[in-house]
Amino acid sequence: MIPSVKAVVSACATSHLGSVVEELWAILLGPVYQTIREHVGELGLTRSQGRLLYLLGFGESVSQVQIARILDCDPSNVSTLADLLEARGLIERRVDPLDRRVRVLALTSDGQAVRGRLSASLAQAERSIARLDASEQSILRDLLLKAFGSQTLIGGDA
Repeated sequence: MIPSVKAVVSACATSHLGSVVEELWAILLGPVYQTIREHVGELGLTRSQGRLLYLLGFGESVSQVQIARILDCDPSNVSTLADLLEARGLIERRVDPLDRRVRVLALTSDGQAVRGRLSASLAQAERSIARLDASEQSILRDLLLKAFGSQTLIGGDA
């Protein structure tokens, strides 16, 4: 059984390892990850496969090396994920038009449909944020940007 957000926050507050970052992680991302875990399972995907599909859904084809950096894993792991998703007809490998030596990954129409279902599952997490009024949402966004805004998607400073 996965502990509730309140239980994790309470444990962080009372443990020697507790930190503000751990609390923020539990509060902000715990419910999102739980929702994603449930929905990727319903789609017959692993969380890693779901992350790859979600990433590819931003419209651009991406190389496996770029994906490995973003997902913070070895490129061989991306290759394995891509093989499985390609076998299911959810992604395809294409020649990069800018460098024919490079293969990029892109969603197929079936992959776009599955990615759309994953995006819909994230709307559940957004309902939590909707409990805040517009001013509170703006304050939360500003505080998060102030704390983490200089971080790039792959973890370095911008």
